[in-house]
Amino acid sequence: MSATIRALATVLLIPCQFPLIAQLEPASAHVSLYFPQIADGGNFAQRWQTRFEFTNPHVQLPAAVVVDFMAGNGSRLMLNFGSGPASRLSFTLPPRGSRSFATTGLAANTVVGWAYGSASLPVQATAIFRSIEQGAPKVDITAPPVLPGHSYLSIANEDLGVALGNPYTDAPVAVTLSAIDSSGTKVGQGSVQLPPAGHRSATLRTLIPALPPGFKGTVSMETSAEPGGRDYFVAWTLNASDGVLSSLPIGTSAWPISHHDRIRLTYWKVLNAAQQTVGGSLGLNLFSPLVELRIDPAREINAFAFGGSYIQINLALSQLISDSPSELGFVVGHEIGHIIRARLGNRPFFNSNPELDADAYGMLFNLVAGYDPYAGAGALAKLTMAAGTSGLLSQTLIDHFDVHRSDNTRISEMYNLLREICKPSQFSAFCAEYKDLIHPNFPSGVPMAEPQRPSVFLTPQVGETFRRPMLR
Repeated sequence: MSATIRALATVLLIPCQFPLIAQLEPASAHVSLYFPQIADGGNFAQRWQTRFEFTNPHVQLPAAVVVDFMAGNGSRLMLNFGSGPASRLSFTLPPRGSRSFATTGLAANTVVGWAYGSASLPVQATAIFRSIEQGAPKVDITAPPVLPGHSYLSIANEDLGVALGNPYTDAPVAVTLSAIDSSGTKVGQGSVQLPPAGHRSATLRTLIPALPPGFKGTVSMETSAEPGGRDYFVAWTLNASDGVLSSLPIGTSAWPISHHDRIRLTYWKVLNAAQQTVGGSLGLNLFSPLVELRIDPAREINAFAFGGSYIQINLALSQLISDSPSELGFVVGHEIGHIIRARLGNRPFFNSNPELDADAYGMLFNLVAGYDPYAGAGALAKLTMAAGTSGLLSQTLIDHFDVHRSDNTRISEMYNLLREICKPSQFSAFCAEYKDLIHPNFPSGVPMAEPQRPSVFLTPQVGETFRRPMLR
């Protein structure tokens, strides 16, 4: 057994034999939870309650959750969840556990606002709005949390309910709303100015006063271009037709994304995976003191670790690899590797070269966190492209004069480590699980690959052809 494998075997002596499986979670799970609307209280004719449901999908680790409630002007909103007025919920979800919190609905007048939640692991959440009329429950409307975006699109009519929130605590945000009829023609426009951490909810005809009577179509909401990039906002829409209310799909643009929230998600997933992996075997606690995350707007494509205390991810780096959470996961894991090395007194574990050592940590933590271990190659390739050093001569010179070594060398080292991971019998079952889930159609002979299987799909669409097995 090689020295690398011996080190790897020591690191992977953790209670869970298949740590990857424990880290996979629903696509809707996140560490940032924005709820653009809260409604509580009212009169006997109509009274509102808001209930929040939270679930921790992790099978091994608890999740700490904090939810703050904000009023329309950005100040703290006091709500009663049965234990007296409070502007914050703070609780822990056990592995696969859940919690439910409902407002009392006893406020004399309807109180509205919004909420922001933060979790130490990706959690699922749902807001449920209950309308109580003449003392009897009439309707429940459910909505998942949403992430910030630059634009939002929704089907609409003149009675559409719109809720907007400003995720910035230090600056206002202006949102422009455009009503577009069924032929694609813009027929009205309005704007909303949200104060820092502020909120606004109203019907579409209130927000766009010149909306044509009987309007049906779509509404587009977006922020205006400002120096340094567009602002973010959060939004929900509520369908209202003939007095019937119903929820609508989330309409936030899929890309460009909120990099702050993606970095935070990746950081918490990888940090927990690192602690789960090295905590027992190396005697380290990455939460005490906590490895701090710093997100910096510096116009430099870079990330680094400072001693054993914090890692910094520049937004420019996240934007370079914005299409791949796994590549960002490798970067975070690499920097956490530097933190571990520092806390071990600069003692190498996988490799005497500090950068290659951190690469090995980064790939391992990515794997345990449920990200793709091949993503390290993608991240390094994009960094090389952005630096303009992808030529053979540049890579050769880097190998001789830079401790980081060339990206080609680093990718080769990671490839060799990935091959070694699956050789020992104690890891073969884990590798088989990963191959079956993530890379079932990779060619044979490639690390983390399974023999190719035919794809089974429903009826192919125009221009698509799929191999389908015969029914027997």
